[in-house]
Amino acid sequence: MQNLYLHIVLAAEDGTSIVLKNKEQLIHFTKISEGNKTENVISPLAEEWEFFFRYLTGLKWDKQYVNVEGEGAYWSVSAKIHDFKFQSEGTDDYPENFEQFLETLLAFLGLNEF
Repeated sequence: MQNLYLHIVLAAEDGTSIVLKNKEQLIHFTKISEGNKTENVISPLAEEWEFFFRYLTGLKWDKQYVNVEGEGAYWSVSAKIHDFKFQSEGTDDYPENFEQFLETLLAFLGLNEF
């Protein structure tokens, strides 16, 4: 799969942050929590990449979600493959199906939790 780009940031109010970005077919996963930094490299199969991008094409998210009275949780999802581009972000506000997105992301990464 060429022309592939994926960058996801999840930052919680408690200071925990997760960053995922790809380099070619590999995903570099970084988690910072309570001052501890964990880094992993995940190698999804081609079918898993296809499934995840097919899932993203079905999402009907706005470009931005903001709750001005929130506490500071931030997230962003940027993806590109071939002609398909996806970009959405938010601060203390989320699309309706955000939890389902997180579950799908965990399955794609082969993880039980972040």
